[in-house]
Amino acid sequence: MKSLLLFLAILIPAFVFSQDINLNDLNNDRDGYYKSRGILFSADSLTRLGYDIVLNEKEQQLDSYLKELQRDYIKYSGAKFPPANYFYKCRNMIDTSLIYKMFQKMPKGAMLHIHSTAMGDAEWLVKNASYMDNCYFYNSDDGKETYGTLHFYAKDKAPANWVLVKELRDKDSDFDNKLLKLLTFSEADEGSAVIWEDFEKIFDRMSGLIEYLPVYKEYKKNALELLLKDNVQHVELRSGMHGIYDLDKEYSYLDFAKMYSEVISVLQVQYPHFTSKIIFAGWRGNTPGGVMKYIETAFAIKKEYPNLLVGFDLVGEEDAGHTTDYFLNEFFKKDSLEKVYNLSLPFYFHDGESTLPSDLNLYDAILLKTKRIGHGVNLFRFPTLEQIAKQEGICLEVSPLSNQILGYVQNLRMHPASGYINKGIPVAISSDDPQIFNYKGLSYDFWTAYMAWELDLKQIKKLALNSLVYSALSQSEKDTAMKYFLDEWDKWVNSNIK
Repeated sequence: MKSLLLFLAILIPAFVFSQDINLNDLNNDRDGYYKSRGILFSADSLTRLGYDIVLNEKEQQLDSYLKELQRDYIKYSGAKFPPANYFYKCRNMIDTSLIYKMFQKMPKGAMLHIHSTAMGDAEWLVKNASYMDNCYFYNSDDGKETYGTLHFYAKDKAPANWVLVKELRDKDSDFDNKLLKLLTFSEADEGSAVIWEDFEKIFDRMSGLIEYLPVYKEYKKNALELLLKDNVQHVELRSGMHGIYDLDKEYSYLDFAKMYSEVISVLQVQYPHFTSKIIFAGWRGNTPGGVMKYIETAFAIKKEYPNLLVGFDLVGEEDAGHTTDYFLNEFFKKDSLEKVYNLSLPFYFHDGESTLPSDLNLYDAILLKTKRIGHGVNLFRFPTLEQIAKQEGICLEVSPLSNQILGYVQNLRMHPASGYINKGIPVAISSDDPQIFNYKGLSYDFWTAYMAWELDLKQIKKLALNSLVYSALSQSEKDTAMKYFLDEWDKWVNSNIK
């Protein structure tokens, strides 16, 4: 049935085109010309994401209102149109946009692509976590540690060059602002040739701060509440699930899973609709032996927390790291481990986060049966893979602002996801590392997608629905989540009808 539907989706536009248009017969006839133009447009419409969404009367009214606002905004913003500029240059124009204010209140479904130590609020870390006792700052450029790395040490136990944050703050009234700049990107990073190097340095600086046990649970609770307040109901984290420590000990992978489960339970008291899963994320720069250890660890965690850990991934700069097929032998062993543990651990690969024609990792991701693709920026280079992604329902986790800030797409009007949406390839919107990008939640990315790609309400609704359809929730969890989403969607539509 699925293959038949795909066949029809491909056949119908081609059939309409071939039956009703002969390019040699147009003969400068305006009526015939525009009739043929309409046929072509209609044929393309049948392939677009969201073509199957039927809007009710109120949704149609809201769609018309939003499209009017969209057209006016594009017309009057001119060269300062935010998606055509580096995010930080025209961010204030987004903040004052009526559509953005409406989208902040819009139910968004799930966040399918976000990293566990870059999901919250950098200012919260500065104003709260760094004020805790025993917080130290690496105050040297000697290369042994990243300058500005934060970590907690017991009194008199800090190694050389580590200085108490309190002492630095007492000496410099502007310390907090300087620290915030070390933990986030800004307009100054546009066009940087070392953007990924700086990106990884920020992770280095933050990890010891976030993973300190007295910080960890409060950080996670605060970060997840930010997403909930932005009307995200389900979150799937990429996480290495390690690193939590206090002044006396380091905690295990299983401790990590237990603590995160406790955070979920606490939040569900106030937000009973909230759900969350974890995708284990190792580092793609590791050795084959190291990656095999990641896979074994993931299975051990999933055995104890089968409903929390849902998949496996490798993260890090794709162009600088190992290719996906470098670890093929290790990935092949997953099937046998699934039999040993009697558990399924699907792949959710970060691949295609590249502009290089020579980056072929998406071939491996698809052949290894990845459930979703993280980014998929260069999928447009591989038409056969595009067809397979559409046919097999392999959803692309698209993070438009991340792709721009990190230098993959300068003008977001030209982001290839616009083409993926027009071809009907499954897409869901995410924000990747909003904390480092110095914004919160998912509304900026939805606004950017809507404005840059000139979407309509059908497509926005479909993008949100996709995030639940292609999530790692069980079917019963999806049914519950979908009911909640549709109820909230109707409330949002009704609240915006004039």
